[in-house]
Amino acid sequence: MDNDEVGRGATQKIMMIARCNYQCFDNHPMNFKDVNDELIHKSLLLSTDL
Repeated sequence: MDNDEVGRGATQKIMMIARCNYQCFDNHPMNFKDVNDELIHKSLLLSTDL
């Protein structure tokens, strides 16, 4: 889900349903649009550290 109002709202709705059967955590990225953007950023940092 995107790290915007709609994405966070959808996450909350999914978690409300899933909590009946699963332990849920909301660990959305704080500084990026979504998890993919965060992973790309981390990958670029790791590749320049060599």
